[in-house]
Amino acid sequence: MLAKNFRKFNNNLLFNNLYKKRKLSIESDYYFIINNKYNNYTTYNSNLNYLNNKIKNKYEEYFNENGFFLIKNFVERYETFKMKTNIYDLVENWDHELKHTMFRADNCKSFQNKEERDNYFIDSGDKINFFTEKDSYDSNGLKKKDINKFKSLNKIGHGLHLYDNTFNKFCKSQDIKDILNNLGYIKPAIVQSMFIFKNNEIGGEVGCHKDSSYLITDPIDTCIGLWLAVDDATINNGCLWVKPKSHLIKPKKIFTRNSEYFQHYNLNSQKLIYEDNPKYLNDKNQNEDEFEKIYNNKEELIEDGFKPLECKRGDLIILDGNIDHISLKNKSKKNRNAFTLHIMDEAKSTWSKKNWMQYPEGKDFMRI
Repeated sequence: MLAKNFRKFNNNLLFNNLYKKRKLSIESDYYFIINNKYNNYTTYNSNLNYLNNKIKNKYEEYFNENGFFLIKNFVERYETFKMKTNIYDLVENWDHELKHTMFRADNCKSFQNKEERDNYFIDSGDKINFFTEKDSYDSNGLKKKDINKFKSLNKIGHGLHLYDNTFNKFCKSQDIKDILNNLGYIKPAIVQSMFIFKNNEIGGEVGCHKDSSYLITDPIDTCIGLWLAVDDATINNGCLWVKPKSHLIKPKKIFTRNSEYFQHYNLNSQKLIYEDNPKYLNDKNQNEDEFEKIYNNKEELIEDGFKPLECKRGDLIILDGNIDHISLKNKSKKNRNAFTLHIMDEAKSTWSKKNWMQYPEGKDFMRI
């Protein structure tokens, strides 16, 4: 019923917006700065192929220096509603009592406890799997009665782009290709995609981390994150916070498959572990790594140099794989849905066999 009502609401919006042409403000031809109470960060208006070479060079320069940028109005609002409709259909058909596992973004090591949950997570790279919020289930593993299955979800991952036409089309769009091309990507390939729910009053904190700690490429880090706001994201409902220039400090730890389990077949050992990153053991900035640091409120983040990236539905945030970022718990009355992609450059690096996520033998990442 919930999905049916959502589609009815969504279709009215589509009717009103489907044939409206995208309007680019005069700012779309200029590199410019947005300032507000907390921020001083660079944004660009889509469509990127309207930008001349001088502007493209400037945003590439800004990205290389700061590790992120934000594109306003990257997609029309109706496109985000189409995404929501598809997600609601998936969730409506999901048997939450049969297939799910709790996702602990603040402590992935919680997966070591149960074999079935381990495998559901580890084998999710090319599948559409459902991961629930830790606060949506009681101590006995039963879903709390006052939380419906939509609200119980933390995310859907990690192969949404492989099977759903709406998300697949977005991933292969010319605008996405333009971004990657302008940032020097030669053979971009999508390693994972996720729909992040961050639902009202329950959406959990995602601790400070660098994506390259969890998505390892060799010999160099080529991971990049694309984060599309499907709802408005504000400080109150758990927007992303980034620490400018922190991408210059390489990841101290990596999250890997434990060789003791997978290669030496010690079934009593953990499947997934954190270990020192061998690529940067001698990095002089190692002691400045903010790996898994806990922040309790926005004041602590501001004091430590983080900036909130508040954005509207349809805006896109680009994140270097080594930038420190975090989002606080959503204690508000509004959801903060988002769709994220992580992409590597297969011309410059290979997917490490240490990665927690591996496709079945013979299956390749989707290239764009």
